Amino acid sequence: MIDTVLLDMDGVISDTVNTHFTIDRQVLGENGINLSLNGVLAAHQGIKDGEFFNKIFRLNKTPEEIRGIEARKWEIAEQLPPNKIKPVEGLYHFLGLLKKRDMKLGIVSSSPRKFIDLVLSSLKISDMFRVVISCSDVKALKPSSEGLLLAAKRLFSEPSNCLVIDDGINGMLAAKEAKMHCIGLVREKRRLSYPADIIVGKLSDITLSLISSF
Repeated sequence: MIDTVLLDMDGVISDTVNTHFTIDRQVLGENGINLSLNGVLAAHQGIKDGEFFNKIFRLNKTPEEIRGIEARKWEIAEQLPPNKIKPVEGLYHFLGLLKKRDMKLGIVSSSPRKFIDLVLSSLKISDMFRVVISCSDVKALKPSSEGLLLAAKRLFSEPSNCLVIDDGINGMLAAKEAKMHCIGLVREKRRLSYPADIIVGKLSDITLSLISSF
C-alpha cells in the first residue's frame, strides 16, 4: 500500500522548466553561444546540466571553466523573484488530497538546495514536505536511484510503499531502479516511450483511487 509520495520539483511542483531553459540560453549568450529557446531545449533533452554545458563547451572550455558556467546558471536561478515562480496547475489541490490521506511527502530533485528552498518558500509549501533531497545530498543524480532510496530511508518508508511522480525519463528510470511505483507526468501527446507504470497529462488526473490501485 502506498504511504509515501516522492515528487520531482521542476515540472511537477513548480512550472519552472522553461525558466531553466531561458536561463541556460542567457548563460550561453554570455559565453558567445547564441541558441534559440527551442535549440536549448533540443540540446538539453534527457541530460543533466553538467552534461549539457560540457556538450556545448567541451571543445573550447576547460572542465573548470565549464563548472563555472554551470555555477553561473544557478547563481541566476537562485536570484529569481518569488513572483516569477509559479506552481504547476492543480498543485495545491493535489497536495491537499495527499495530506488528507496522511501521506508522507518528499522531494527528490537534481537542483541545488538553495534553489529548491526558494521555490518551496515562493509557493508557500515548505512545511508540507518531511524530506528534501537535493543534488548535494547524493553522489549520483537520476537515473540513479540513490536520491529516491535516501528519501525513503529518511522517511522510514519501504520502497515498495513509495510512489514517485516525475516528468522526466531519468526520474522514471530511477524509480524503476529503486523498485518504486511511478506515475509519469507527461504533457506531450506521444507518451509510449516513457518508462513509468502510468502516464498522466496533468496532476488532476492523479486521484486517490489511482494511487490506491498500486
